Amino acid sequence: EEYNKAIDLSPDYVDAHFNRANLYKSMGDNKKALEDYGNTVKLRPNHHDAHCNRANLLMELGKYDLALLGYAKVIELKPDSAKAYDDHGRISHFAGKCDKALESFNKALELSPMDAEIYVHRGLLHKTMK
Repeated sequence: EEYNKAIDLSPDYVDAHFNRANLYKSMGDNKKALEDYGNTVKLRPNHHDAHCNRANLLMELGKYDLALLGYAKVIELKPDSAKAYDDHGRISHFAGKCDKALESFNKALELSPMDAEIYVHRGLLHKTMK
């Protein structure tokens, strides 16, 4: 209710849209969460966390192609983020785009060679590719 009031008073209040999106997601209202993440990035196109959260939600909903587009934007905004490449790799893997997933995991490891989780994700991919 407070976020709604803040947005009514100031429709361009980016943080209110973003925080309301997170609240909707936590309540399981994915449609409203996606709408508010969308509003956040319309108001602030370089809002890394909104792009990231939206892409993760799209992945959870099985909308892999849209999630991959979201992570392409996340990578554009933070090209040195191993986590962004790792997440892009996981989504690519789920989408059956194994070559793209491998590319993303390799880039993630180039950026963060001591991240054990990325090795696990790449290992799971190799298991799938056999």
